[in-house]
Amino acid sequence: MAKKSKVKPHKKESFFADIIKSQKEAQAKNLVDDEYFLFSLRQLDSTQGQTFEFWQDNMILADLMNVLQGYCCNKLKSQVDKNKFTIYGDFPRAENTEFNHPKHVPEDARWARIHITGEHILAGHIVGNVFYIVFLDYHHKFWISDKADN
Repeated sequence: MAKKSKVKPHKKESFFADIIKSQKEAQAKNLVDDEYFLFSLRQLDSTQGQTFEFWQDNMILADLMNVLQGYCCNKLKSQVDKNKFTIYGDFPRAENTEFNHPKHVPEDARWARIHITGEHILAGHIVGNVFYIVFLDYHHKFWISDKADN
């Protein structure tokens, strides 16, 4: 005679719960090797540039969030266009910037910038597929160029 299950009906996981659980696990595993563009605020330098409150008061914080969301939908390397998104490499020389290299950012960081609107940019550095936002640069003074001055 077969043994009856001692698990009460209200304690059993449903068939659908098992399927949903396995789908969630499969989706999470897919993110491990994901090469999509990610952002980190871990190295944000609040002593230089502007604050989120400043960007909000100047009506561009929503633009920032929309741009970030758009970049997160594709792989980082496919989006480098040297127009809106540029990877510079080294930190700019003193005559080309109004910013100082923060002590908490590695000296060999690969610096980059993303245009948000017009002259408003994010400056930071790239590690793998992560863009570490370091400066909120409302006036494009991170890497001063002829275009930024016009």
